[in-house]
Amino acid sequence: MTDQRALASALAAKLTEELGWDWKGERFEDVCMRGGSMDVPSGKQVIHELAESLASVVAALPSIAIDAAHLTHQRDWSRTTFGPGSRIEGVLDHITKEIAEVRAKPGDITEWADLAILTFDGALRQGFEPEEIIAAIKAKQSKNERRTWPNWRTADPDKAIEHVRTTRGQA
Repeated sequence: MTDQRALASALAAKLTEELGWDWKGERFEDVCMRGGSMDVPSGKQVIHELAESLASVVAALPSIAIDAAHLTHQRDWSRTTFGPGSRIEGVLDHITKEIAEVRAKPGDITEWADLAILTFDGALRQGFEPEEIIAAIKAKQSKNERRTWPNWRTADPDKAIEHVRTTRGQA
């Protein structure tokens, strides 16, 4: 059995097992693998129908991404709810309070979410556009991945682990 055929067979078997899918009364696995290849018309047809079915299911799901549209919605809601302007001291005060809540309940994901929401709100209130915020996060992550970091195994777990500074003023 070729690697491609073995992979296709394993995928079809898993779909049949996990989801109980069948096609016109036959197990998904049997239809896909009939004739010894994925090229038989019934195999192509069932794959096409499956793809259409999955596409419609995915399209019906609510968006879970934090994207520019989400941040635009957050900015609009925040301005309506808390007023316009920078509000930098108010946002930082709220972040300080949320940090205390995270310390009290580090296993509560909603407390971490509050920090993320407030961080986005602070950046949006400073005039940054959603696309700029997303680009800055990606750029900063990439920069951090290129940096040299000390061995975490020897670091104090209760202190920040900062990158090795090779040039003065590196942020």
